[in-house]
Amino acid sequence: MAKMPDISQPMRKFLVHLVQVLLSGKGRYNFTNLSRWSQLSERTFQRNYDKTFNFRHFNELLIDLFLGSTPLIAVSDCSYIPKSGKKTYGLDRYWSGCSQRVLKGLELSTLALVSVKSGLALTLSADQTPAGLKEETNLLVFYLQQLVSCSAYLLKKTKYWVVDGFYAKEQAWNQVAQLGLFMITKLRGDANMNYIYQGEQKRRGRKRKNGGKVNWKGDQVVNRFNQHGTTQEGWHLYSKVVWSVQWKRKIKIVMVTTQTKQGQKGYFLLGCSDLELSADTIVAYYRLRFAIEFLFRNAKQHLGLNHCQSTKEKRLAFHFQAVMMTLNLCLLENRLKDKTIFSLQDIKTDYFNVHWLQTIVSNLDLNAELIEMHPNYPKLLRMGKMAA
Repeated sequence: MAKMPDISQPMRKFLVHLVQVLLSGKGRYNFTNLSRWSQLSERTFQRNYDKTFNFRHFNELLIDLFLGSTPLIAVSDCSYIPKSGKKTYGLDRYWSGCSQRVLKGLELSTLALVSVKSGLALTLSADQTPAGLKEETNLLVFYLQQLVSCSAYLLKKTKYWVVDGFYAKEQAWNQVAQLGLFMITKLRGDANMNYIYQGEQKRRGRKRKNGGKVNWKGDQVVNRFNQHGTTQEGWHLYSKVVWSVQWKRKIKIVMVTTQTKQGQKGYFLLGCSDLELSADTIVAYYRLRFAIEFLFRNAKQHLGLNHCQSTKEKRLAFHFQAVMMTLNLCLLENRLKDKTIFSLQDIKTDYFNVHWLQTIVSNLDLNAELIEMHPNYPKLLRMGKMAA
């Protein structure tokens, strides 16, 4: 915050206090319950949630400070948030990955940066999807706007944007290319691709480009693609630069053949706009995409991402971004302590124990220095932790 001089002193104090309450409180994270675990009133929380704070810039400073020299990739995904209330901003029907169907509620579009070496994911931007974007094209426009707004910073950190198959549309390929980035995504199993003609060309007339349609279920794919060995799971990797009929561009395809324990064979396709990137790297980067799912899980289970009781746009946005910022701080605190295992539940237990002991000491007018010197004091701080 010292690098953000535009923050007012009251907002600075409130954010520090809010992070402490989010980590030390119990129960639901609505205004009523936050005030129970705080010295601030419910109205104070509501009033501050109506103010603005540049969470994105704060997250940029965090990433620069802790992951400044680390190779990164950008990852985008959306998360469904259950919510009711006719006047709630953004209330619509969205896809829920857990339920595998469309449900009524809210949606949060998140853009994160993931360390290639450690797999650590940190949120850069978290924007709520507005209601009324029922068509996939309109939804994609909103998601791409988030990417464009962060592109100036992203270009300093990475060249690759990794997303799931929903983003595999012509508009996304074109937008990413205009920004100077490369996209890695999953493709349909029946993607319409043609081989690029490599034979001898005739002397006159238009040069031949089409080398024939790719038949994904035929043996010719294995024979005509370049083989790159196997993964730890026993998957075989094949790659080829082909022509996309739908998107009218060259794409590097990585075909990953799989086999279940019962002997059933299958495959899935990954596409990349960087024609020079190796097949192993494309698969490794796509694996790292799933790090963003752990951000959603931790934010929902432990920091009350779903609990904001407000129906107003500003307050909802403030809550979502404050929760993801707090999760960033917890991830970086764990990294500073050189811990190999990240447990947000244990971090919250630490904060709760400290807060509860300090509350007891101050309310009973006890000598804090003497209590902290007691040999059993560290034992009380570790109480309830799973990985003490």
